[in-house]
Amino acid sequence: MSISDTSSCDRGANVEVLTGSKCHEYCGTTSINKALLDHRAGTINPLAYVRGLAKVATNLGVTIYEHSGVETLEKVDGHWYARTAKARVKSERVIIATNAYSEGEWTEIKKTFYLVYYYQIASEPLSGAAAERILPYKTGAWDTRLALSSFRRDDDNRLLLGTVGGTQMKPKSFYQSWANAVQKSYYPDLPAFNWQYEWCGSFGFTQDHIFRVMEPDEGLLTATAYNGRGITTGTLMGKCFAEYILTGNRESIPIPFKTLEEAKIPFAGIKSGFTELGLTLYHAGQCLKIIR
Repeated sequence: MSISDTSSCDRGANVEVLTGSKCHEYCGTTSINKALLDHRAGTINPLAYVRGLAKVATNLGVTIYEHSGVETLEKVDGHWYARTAKARVKSERVIIATNAYSEGEWTEIKKTFYLVYYYQIASEPLSGAAAERILPYKTGAWDTRLALSSFRRDDDNRLLLGTVGGTQMKPKSFYQSWANAVQKSYYPDLPAFNWQYEWCGSFGFTQDHIFRVMEPDEGLLTATAYNGRGITTGTLMGKCFAEYILTGNRESIPIPFKTLEEAKIPFAGIKSGFTELGLTLYHAGQCLKIIR
């Protein structure tokens, strides 16, 4: 569910514009008067999802080595050799699936996106009337602020707030002040929360918000810059890469391949830094109530 003051065109999608009392019911607040409900959407625990994929893979005979980071990757006589601290693996094809967390060799792919960070914080579990009222259908939601805010409930009835932005060079109180401001904006009747957990991660962004698919060398594949949509799109690309490897049919890949040079973003590090600076100023404005 996204919170928006704009109407949507009918394109055959199962979405619904919520207004008035129905919007208040779904969101659990009268501070929001219009929202777009996407009946196709849902929330997911990414860690549990990855573990589920790993379980399916191992049941099919795949061996996963969790603590074997690749230190070097080289091509010799038409084969690829991935070397770890204790072993060397020979293969015909390699998929680099580390996206924003790529390190070691082939970090040239990191020049095809700029980093943006995402922060989340979790309240103490809700109880009583608040637990019954706030997001009663466990829908995930986000707003259309310039620096968006997301909010949802977890299985333990915690309220989870999130926003774009990193934690570097910021005191722990910075985002707690931001969370208090957002909470009061949407749920002004609630008492101040005891925020129990917080975490932050990064994802790759492109200027046109479209991910990149590359084959920088024969037998070497990668997809980068999912622009914050890696859970769904990354899963799809895994299937597409598997089909491409088995058939050699480039039509298996949904978007055109780009070369590294075509995909590179000039001054990606600087762009990431200025993005983070802008987000920090925006959040500071929210904390100071200059920006609502």
